[in-house]
Amino acid sequence: MEVTSIKVPPENILNTEIKNFEHIILWMLKNNDGCQWSDFVSDPVNISGSTLSGYLNSLMELHYIEKLSLMINNRKRKIYRILPEGERRFIELSTFQSEEVKLNYPPQIILNRRNYDHWILWMVYNNTTCKWADFLDDPLNINQSSLSKNLNKLMSLNQVIKNEREKDYSITQTGKIEYSRMLRKYDLDRQSILEEESKRIEEIVGKIKDFFAGKQIQDDIKFRFLSNVLKLDYSKVKDILPNETDFFKIILYLSINHPIEYPNYTPLKKLARDYQIEERILNYYIPEIVENDLYPIKFFKLNVEGSKDYYFRSDDEFEKSLRTLVDGCITKLTYLNKLYKATSKEIPESRFFDKIIENIINRASGKLIPEELKESMKKFLPKYIHHLLYKFDTGNKEICGQI
Repeated sequence: MEVTSIKVPPENILNTEIKNFEHIILWMLKNNDGCQWSDFVSDPVNISGSTLSGYLNSLMELHYIEKLSLMINNRKRKIYRILPEGERRFIELSTFQSEEVKLNYPPQIILNRRNYDHWILWMVYNNTTCKWADFLDDPLNINQSSLSKNLNKLMSLNQVIKNEREKDYSITQTGKIEYSRMLRKYDLDRQSILEEESKRIEEIVGKIKDFFAGKQIQDDIKFRFLSNVLKLDYSKVKDILPNETDFFKIILYLSINHPIEYPNYTPLKKLARDYQIEERILNYYIPEIVENDLYPIKFFKLNVEGSKDYYFRSDDEFEKSLRTLVDGCITKLTYLNKLYKATSKEIPESRFFDKIIENIINRASGKLIPEELKESMKKFLPKYIHHLLYKFDTGNKEICGQI
């Protein structure tokens, strides 16, 4: 191979505000017989070595280019050449260059933590799609091994999907739910989080409007329903429950029969009749969601009078209040018992757990729950406390052994 002068891209490709390195590299390989590493890093192209390495490796993985060893001036050199797939990609980039949109990148508060899975989720949520190379550029600069590891992790969790034809990545419904959960781990203002969640509500509003049409449902129940729909991903059961409206009816049943609605209660048979859903579907999916952990979101069941089951979700308004109350009572009694050790006020170990239950019930009755639910709550609390003590480190693990 003879050395010839290298053609370089025109100004409108080479000196844009945000450089498209993929386009630049493919342009050079398309308009030259081949290029060496030095052709890309020298004037006027000036691609940095780390950026060039990432893009060349990515383009070779996609079979857009190839690397060959050729004799040049009696010396073996590494030469890059474009392949047919790369030529098609070059035409695509050139055709739509004027329509390119700037990428949105995560705010600094998220970039400050090197949680690459969070960066990727943010990118695929806030951009229609992302290419492999989008994660290698400033301001992300994720190294290829970390990028591969985290993308594979997110794809295995069905939070991100890869379009094999376009060689790009996009977010799934499961990913959108995880994205909302992820935002709460950062010190973002409440308005920002609300706006992000509102975007997801807008996605399902059309379906929900049709579902609610002609039905007399209170706003509080509608709110719980929407909150539950945001947390529970329909795509997880889509293959075995192809009718999404049935999924909404299952969520509605859980939303209607909430402890806050007591004494109002809608039996399963009535909801099945009123909303035209087979009882067997409700009988199967309600226990799967509540008892068999079909979803990572925890639901609790409060049995009343032996025949009525009320449901509430972890982190909903009711559960947060109950958790605060329980945690406060456990902490208070534990501290005071240490203070009164070896005195007449010390609570014997055999009665300590019962005293906690009694204390919680007395504080909850008439405020968090009506008086009529005292006995039901008394039966429910041991398992709930057991759940909390394994979930949170309260320093009272000795109680678990007594449950």
